[in-house]
Amino acid sequence: MQKTKYICDWAQVPLVIDVPYACVILGVTYDTLLRRIKKGELKAFKVGTAVRITKSELRRYIGETEDENKEQ
Repeated sequence: MQKTKYICDWAQVPLVIDVPYACVILGVTYDTLLRRIKKGELKAFKVGTAVRITKSELRRYIGETEDENKEQ
């Protein structure tokens, strides 16, 4: 069985992530995140049939800026 790797540093998060990865970061279910995307609360885009979210959009959504992360 593969262990889940949690990333605790924004520098390690890729520039573009998929919905399951974003779910782990936000601590929400896949369906919840898709609903938020459909409502326009979180901007996402499609690559073929796959939904992707940028790291900067995810940070905007949770209300964190680049400067806040540097202070920690």
